[in-house]
Amino acid sequence: RRPPRSTPKPSSAASDVYKRQTEVDPTGAGDVFAAAYLVWYQKSRNPIESAQFASYAASFCVESYGTKGIPAMKQVQQRLESQST
Repeated sequence: RRPPRSTPKPSSAASDVYKRQTEVDPTGAGDVFAAAYLVWYQKSRNPIESAQFASYAASFCVESYGTKGIPAMKQVQQRLESQST
């Protein structure tokens, strides 16, 4: 028997992880999130920063159809910088 599902309450750090974007096509967003998380975690060893970076990378993916939305690292960093100011 499975335990009941619960929704985690966002912490102040987690609230900075997700920024809503307009969804066009979600195909590949999970793959992009996973890859971006691993890339950033290897650089930073910080799971919160890695999740934030991955969330922003995946946000590009859902804004376009197919592989056209897969961002370059520089694009993700620019979006992070523009949202943090």
